[in-house]
Amino acid sequence: LKHQPKTARPILPASIPPPWFRMRVALMDVIFATALSTGSIIAFISSQHSGLVQVTYIIVAIMALYDMTMLSRIARRQAPEKSDATSSAEAPEFPFEWYLLTLIVELLAIISLFFFGSTLLSGMLLVALFGGCGLIIHLFYYNGSLVENMTTLLPEASMVLLFIFMVITAPADGNGNMGKTRFDALCWLVISFGFGAAAGGVILPLIRITRKEADCETAPINPA
Repeated sequence: LKHQPKTARPILPASIPPPWFRMRVALMDVIFATALSTGSIIAFISSQHSGLVQVTYIIVAIMALYDMTMLSRIARRQAPEKSDATSSAEAPEFPFEWYLLTLIVELLAIISLFFFGSTLLSGMLLVALFGGCGLIIHLFYYNGSLVENMTTLLPEASMVLLFIFMVITAPADGNGNMGKTRFDALCWLVISFGFGAAAGGVILPLIRITRKEADCETAPINPA
């Protein structure tokens, strides 16, 4: 048998780490998720279910104000401010239709919660938007790899957990869950999550949301 020479494995330069080592979570995502989780725990300890409802009002109102701000910027043809994010993936540029759609869903969630006291309907709308549709956006429309895009899900995950606990902690003798048991309400939330993902897969291409091209910066390789 002839001896076959061993082929040397290509050596990556030190400035280009493997994908698994390029994962990092943006600092603002960590701060947001930590603040929301801490506030939700304190609210639940102090006021039980009503405390979680109040936190939901606040967080959805903040998101609605942000959407209205972005709608105003786009209407005035003002470019959005670029954030110095430290995450390894960037979000796509959202059109006017996206912010209008999310604002409508958020307002419907607030109306159903405030005027009708329906925590289940409000939770379903919010889980569909931030859970199912948000998952599709982060995984398939951010410009990183699939693993890198997963690191951007921390704020959405913390919000979805808040909405779920707001629904399942509603009093059994109240009208919040429309006569459903906690298990039934949880099943409806799972269905709304899947519906949001399916709706996102259809609506996002229709409103022309495209994946932003990743910035590929490679350092020159010095010859040995």
